[in-house]
Amino acid sequence: MRNETFEHFFDEGLIEKVLLPLKQGKEASVHLCRANPRTTGEELAALKIYHPLDRRDFRDEGLYRDGEFIKERRVRVALERKTAFGRQVQGSIWVSREWETLKKLWAVDAPVPRPIEGTDDAILMTYIGDVGVPAPRLQEYEHEDRDELEAIWDQLYRAIQHLLYRDVVHGDLSAYNVLVWDGELTLIDFRRPSTRRRTGTRTRSWSGTSCASASGSSTVGSTGRGSGSRRTCGPAGRSRTSCPRSCAG
Repeated sequence: MRNETFEHFFDEGLIEKVLLPLKQGKEASVHLCRANPRTTGEELAALKIYHPLDRRDFRDEGLYRDGEFIKERRVRVALERKTAFGRQVQGSIWVSREWETLKKLWAVDAPVPRPIEGTDDAILMTYIGDVGVPAPRLQEYEHEDRDELEAIWDQLYRAIQHLLYRDVVHGDLSAYNVLVWDGELTLIDFRRPSTRRRTGTRTRSWSGTSCASASGSSTVGSTGRGSGSRRTCGPAGRSRTSCPRSCAG
């Protein structure tokens, strides 16, 4: 547990207490926190903290830069040679990619957690579930009947449509990265998103402390958007698709 990472969110008045760990993965850990409702609009929040660079899995790091061109030559060389500086840049890219993706998708009402605050190594977002019961992953969720399963499939199908119409591919979508709570799906773990672009190539420049887009927009900070209600919808005019027989059991 990296206390200095937690301290930022305490100092900013975003969280009041770290309640318990929710998940320990190979690249990050997720912690349930008591949020400050006045600053976050939430009672509870999930804090995702990326592991130190020497504990992260770099085997598929090319996937994290898919579709991007790193402007500065010295940064490209450092990334290719996997130097200490290159790993620092790579680590920041991973976090900023997930932060940017969550902001983009939440802004268009996609079924994702609301990003609240981000740093170079952590993202605070809305928590899905209750204090003692986190939302189960789709892989472990026990559906009641075929009708519920078809409704889940329909939501997932429309969620994927929603992402594609915003030129976003999850990159690692599986039953382990989908939460089910109160009949609604939430997609999580956008650590390997890919952006579908009709023209052009995304360019990043290295600012020294974080990796920012060439347009100058910040990769970290508060969304300034309240929790509010959320709708999950696909493109207008598209037909609904029921669950294939193979997954209905």
